[in-house]
Parts: sequence; C-alpha cells; structure tokens
Amino acid sequence: MKSLIGKYFDANDLLKVLGVFSTFFVISLIVVRSGDLKLGLKLTLLLFLVLATLIGADRPKWVFLLYLPSIPLSSAIILFTPFFKRFSGFFIEVPNVFASYNSIARPDGIYTYTILEVIMLVILAYQIATKQPLKFKWILIFVLFFVTTSFLSIFSALNVTRAFFQNIHLFLSLMMFFFSLQIWEDFKYEDLAISILIALIILTVIDVISLRAIKMLLAGKWFVREVGRFNTPNPPAHLAGMGIIFSLYFAFRKRFPSNILYFGFAGILLLVIFCTGSRNGLISTVFASFLFLFFALKNREKYNKILVAITGTAFVIIFYNLGRLIFQLRLNPRLLFYDTSILSRFLLWKNSLQYFLDHPFSPVGTGNFFYFEGSLGLPFAHNFLINLLIESGLIPFLMAIGAYILGIKKIIEKIFQFLKSSEVRKEELVSVSFILYIMLIFSADQFLYDGSLWRFMLIFLSFSISKLWGRSNEGIRP
Repeated sequence: MKSLIGKYFDANDLLKVLGVFSTFFVISLIVVRSGDLKLGLKLTLLLFLVLATLIGADRPKWVFLLYLPSIPLSSAIILFTPFFKRFSGFFIEVPNVFASYNSIARPDGIYTYTILEVIMLVILAYQIATKQPLKFKWILIFVLFFVTTSFLSIFSALNVTRAFFQNIHLFLSLMMFFFSLQIWEDFKYEDLAISILIALIILTVIDVISLRAIKMLLAGKWFVREVGRFNTPNPPAHLAGMGIIFSLYFAFRKRFPSNILYFGFAGILLLVIFCTGSRNGLISTVFASFLFLFFALKNREKYNKILVAITGTAFVIIFYNLGRLIFQLRLNPRLLFYDTSILSRFLLWKNSLQYFLDHPFSPVGTGNFFYFEGSLGLPFAHNFLINLLIESGLIPFLMAIGAYILGIKKIIEKIFQFLKSSEVRKEELVSVSFILYIMLIFSADQFLYDGSLWRFMLIFLSFSISKLWGRSNEGIRP
C-alpha cells in the first residue's frame, strides 16, 4: 500500500515543504527578534508539529504520539508559562451578546491540536477511501450523526459564531477519538502512550499544589481552593483523577522498582485533588480507585495483595490528614443546604429543564450556555446531560442517554464477571474504573469541547472502549 505521503508528495514536493518550513521558521525568528516572542514561538511550534505529522502520516501510531503533547501545549498550561492564554492559539474574538466585556465570554479559535486533528481527519478519510479495515465502524456512524444533529443547534443559537466554533471543536475531537480507537492493540505502544499522557497530566496540574493549602488542611482549617493556571479548581482535579486511575493501573502492572514511579505519580495527583478541594473530583476518584483496588485483590498473586494493602494504608493515612477536611466542610449535611455551589447547580438544572419544556426544539447552541438567561453567569450547567439537552438539543441528548445505558450495562456485567472470576484482566479493570469515574464526573460537571480536559478524557475513553468492547471487529453494537 502506498503511504499517504508517497501518494501526494514526491521527493521534490517534500523538499518544497521543507523549504516552506525553513522560510516560516526564519520568519518566526525575525518576529521573535522584533519583540513578539509569543507569536514566534507559536509559529515555530506549530510548523514543527505539522511537518513532523505530515512526514509520519503513513504511521498512525506515531502521528498520535505527536498529537499528545499538542493538547497541553495548545492550552498553554505547560512550558512557556508566562505567555499562558496568549500563547495558546490563533483566536477569533467572539462578543458576548449579553455582556460584551465579561471575561467568561472567552474567544474561540484555532489551536495547535486543532491543526493536528485536521491532519488526523485527512488520514482517517484516506483510510476510509482506500477501504482499509477499521474497527468500531458503528461508533463512526454514531459520532457523525451526533455531530450533525448538534450542528443543527446553530439555527437557534444565541451566539452563532460561538456555536459554530464549538461544533467544529466537537467534530474534530470526536474524529480524533475514533482515530485513537484504531491504535490500542500493541502493549508496548499502549504503555508508551499512556505513560506520556500521565506525564503530561502531571506537568499540566502540578502547579496547583500549594504549601499554603497543605498547611491549612493539616491544621484542620478552611483553605483557599487552589487553581494554579486554571480558571477554576475542578478541571485540574478531574485531570488528576484520570491520571490517578491509570497510574494505579501501571503500578500494578509493572514490577518493582519501576512501579514505584507510578505510585509516586498517583500520590502527586492525589495531592493536587486535595489542594483544589474538589468534592466531585475526590468522590469520583475514591469510588473508581476503590473499585480498581478491590478487584485487584482477586488476582492470586501474593504480590498484588501486598500492593493493595500498602496502597490502601497510604491512602487512608493521607486522606485522614488532608482529605477528610474536604468532606467535613464541603459534604457536611448541616451545611449542604446552604452551600451556594450546590444550590446554584439545582437552580441551573431547574432553569435548564424549564427552558427545554418551553422551547423543546430551540436549543441555545453548542457552547452557548453562558448566554442563556438562566445560566447565572456560568459557562455550563454542571451536568453533562442537562447541558447537552439545552445546548445541542433533544437528539444528541437521547444519543448520550443511550451511551450512558450501554456504559452502565457494561460496568454491571463486568463487575459480576469479576466477582465470579479468580483472575481479573487489569486492562479491563482499569477501563471499567475509568468509565465509572467519567459517569460520576459528568453527573455534576461538564467538559468543554475545546480544551485539554475533554481531549484527555476522550483518549482514555477510547482505550477503555477498545478493551471492553474490542474483542472482535464488531465494535460496540448493542
């Protein structure tokens, strides 16, 4: 089979591409020299990743590995920290129709990962056009129909430009998700990719760890919830939760002493969750981790039982000293009914459901929740399904409900299977734990389609789906 590069580029064309890259590289250096360091770095990084991706286009796994670091780089969380948001992409300003100067009306635009996702989409289209075998074709149909029906929300959107960009991000991210479903088949490659993901998550959230927050937690006092370079404390906590689940997976898969590294990763990420004070992040991580550790005991190896005992003991000690205050202050039954965060969620859900009942066929537009008059000035409904219902409409909502039911059915089925079995496959166990984690997170929060949190989640989800439904080439057809 001719490679994609070989089909569209001969040696002379490749030299031209290299020439263009060199020219733009020199231009970017000149831009840096003139004083606009952010733009110069942005151009250089973008051109490097694009060229490297094009050269490796006939090797999808390597393209995917190149894509991974573009996620946090595009969100400007790691590296070049002083340039933060201005470094992250090429923006198109989107005015807020109700509050023109409010900072929550964030600009939309083209990020580094957006460019690479377009290239991955071209590779995927080439694979389909040349009739190469693809796994999970049923998911491709689901994704295309989901995105198409979500795009229809533009016709009733409160801010059409914002809805257009959010739907573009949704489409590209879900096509990347389908692309990634094709590559989880080689243990060595899987280990490399997930290790990179865990390392990137740590680099993304580690600045949330605060000595001030730790001291206050140890003293049993109320603390300022740390956010690091994020806008709110929940996204770093959710990212940390994902990293903990897969760090435990590697810690139990690897042998001493290499597994110590992953136990260390899990400890660092747990500290991040404590410093953010995120209830949802902590509860979801505790449930998912408990599920993983409980069934890890099923394996006959004495080594596994020792690891579970050590991990459980360490968690109890750390949680007692740092995490219990979050439960005492943020999950205290006497205080819950006065908690503005919880009360605002109930009000958001009530406003959203009432809007749907009044306007069942007029969704506010993907990414437009903030412009909805019942939003309380918040960018999302803090519930994925309700947010989807009011932003994208009834059909995407019903499709998501179907996916939820399928996920719950698989979780229950696997739990009963684990209970009956004397040996539990760790890749299946971590996949069940992660899907449970995502469902818990989605119940009280929302993932924005144009960010690192959403994309990290989709990559881990693609791994989980491939392990739970990928035993044959029939995909996840119910």
